[in-house]
Amino acid sequence: MTFKSSAVFLPQYLQTRFLITPRSASVFTGVFTLLGIIFGRFCGGIIVQRMQMNNKNKLKFLVIASFVSTLLFLLTFFVKCETAKFAGITDDYDRLGIIGNLTAPCNVPCGCTTSAYNPICGRDEIQYFSPCFAGCRATKMLRNKKAYYNCSCIKEGLTTADTEGQYIDAVSGTCNTGCLKLPLFFAFYFTATIFSSFCSIPSILIAIQSVPPSWKSMCLGLMLTVWRFTGSVPSPIFFAAALDFTCKFWDINECGEKVNCWIFNEENLVYTFKTT
Repeated sequence: MTFKSSAVFLPQYLQTRFLITPRSASVFTGVFTLLGIIFGRFCGGIIVQRMQMNNKNKLKFLVIASFVSTLLFLLTFFVKCETAKFAGITDDYDRLGIIGNLTAPCNVPCGCTTSAYNPICGRDEIQYFSPCFAGCRATKMLRNKKAYYNCSCIKEGLTTADTEGQYIDAVSGTCNTGCLKLPLFFAFYFTATIFSSFCSIPSILIAIQSVPPSWKSMCLGLMLTVWRFTGSVPSPIFFAAALDFTCKFWDINECGEKVNCWIFNEENLVYTFKTT
């Protein structure tokens, strides 16, 4: 269940708290989680073999490794970055709009929809749901990145000109707050995953060495069945409810049904990720 929760929540957590792209978040999640599990299980088996532990010492090893893993994992929640303002979510369009509503007088004529999430960062250091909600009227590619011009909702901030002398109002992607704490987060998370994975091999060895030889196959079969069942069956139901709890802004279709969650509540996401 821990592995599944990391696959579900960690990419969203990285996107929300460290403002990285969904692609980078997915890559980081896969690399650090899988490498941590592989390295931890291998080292856990080597440590038990080299130290020739009996079952009592293996249990002590499990308790210590679990405690250190939990401590390191909790430390990750003290590592965070300052989040940028989000128009309509945390910012009210310079008092012209309402928090919780992406529509404001500056973008009403555009007829914007929330069916596609395409964030842009304005020169005012405010993030917008899409170019439409920023009131942008023109766009072109600039150094492999889209730049937007004549945005009616963007009034403040320094203006920079492109190679053709046109002033850029916004660029595609989330706003970069200049946070350099992501390596520290993964240092804690990767180490916590390793210590957590130390427990896998010793726990299986304890089960094998605690039953008569004729019962070893039955013991492993029963243990792994219960293990997989309790980890796989409740998790989809629990994760679906947890994602609903962490969502801050939904895409709602014509029938009033929630379709996609575009923006997550950082505090709820941190709490849910920590408890899972």
